[in-house]
Amino acid sequence: MEWYYSKDKTQLGPVPEDELKAKIASGEVTGEDMVWREGMPDWRRVAAVSELAPPSRLGPQSAGAVPTGEVPGVAPYQPPYAGSPALPTQAALSGLSIASLVCGLVGLLTCTFLPGIAAVVCGHMALGRIPEQGANPNERGMAIAGLVMGYLSVAVLALVTLMVLFAFASSVAAA
Repeated sequence: MEWYYSKDKTQLGPVPEDELKAKIASGEVTGEDMVWREGMPDWRRVAAVSELAPPSRLGPQSAGAVPTGEVPGVAPYQPPYAGSPALPTQAALSGLSIASLVCGLVGLLTCTFLPGIAAVVCGHMALGRIPEQGANPNERGMAIAGLVMGYLSVAVLALVTLMVLFAFASSVAAA
């Protein structure tokens, strides 16, 4: 039987029952942590699940089911969808950060103007939205990397354009 469990406000699993019991025995999972398996209506404290260990060994919290969201400091949990891995707990990456990074790479590698501009615009929009979204820690880095590559691609293209114009002007003056 496979179990899901929470640790440090993060949903983990599935793990086999023997592995979960070993984590409980070692103290890695405590009686206050939450567990769920298929067939259970909601998440329960480990101390409340008699299948995992005797309640007396896990502490005084041996009451029955704990309604979702009533444990202080633990985010509300939903059981995972049948047949799928545990639900992600971090906010998803913003499409703007990803677009900024991809456009920055394309603009830098192809030395074209438009992807560089798109990278700069998307990067600034993503950075502006990060504080209000509670973003993934990687999102800010992706937006900044896209901005840097976007500005570099625009600068390289501007430099190449100036060099071509200078060369053309020199050749016309020499003729």
